[in-house]
Amino acid sequence: RPVLLLERGELTSRGSGRSIVGFSIIDALTEVGHLFQKFGGHTMAAGFTISNAHLPELEARLNAIAARDLADDLLIPRLMYDAELRLGQHSLELIDQIAQLEPYGHGNPEPVWVSRGVRVIDARTLGRERQHLKLRLFDGQTAVDALWWRHAERLEAFAHNPRVDVAYTLSTNEYLGKRRVQLIVKDVLPCGAT
Repeated sequence: RPVLLLERGELTSRGSGRSIVGFSIIDALTEVGHLFQKFGGHTMAAGFTISNAHLPELEARLNAIAARDLADDLLIPRLMYDAELRLGQHSLELIDQIAQLEPYGHGNPEPVWVSRGVRVIDARTLGRERQHLKLRLFDGQTAVDALWWRHAERLEAFAHNPRVDVAYTLSTNEYLGKRRVQLIVKDVLPCGAT
């Protein structure tokens, strides 16, 4: 959701805003620009200074703008991916090539891959508080390990080795001097639900 955060002073407040794709925070602030002492930014982020006397009107007007312009489907989280791969297409060489794209961050996100119709042949929790999942995925030819951070509550969903579509980033695991491909799961959906 788009959000504004304020540091409230005695007479004025300073704030910043962040938005989501499809809702321009700077357009919303420009519509109520007369309320600010100063403001600026771009589609996804903005900053401003405002008199505290104008805060109630700012809240009411921005809520009205959001009700008018912020479509419900924009609030549904979306995971974008770069390409589909079969599990057998993963290799240490591919991971090393992709690493040349680093550093990742805003404007240069880490590549996300999807493999469809894979079977979860093993699923267990790990971590001191058992909050993470370790999955073993199999596509009929290749098996690979995957980690899904902070999703232990999804363990029961894999009890009957369902076929799933999985989105992930590529990583490696080194154990006893042997380096292996490992997936870092971003999301899992029932096969064909994507």
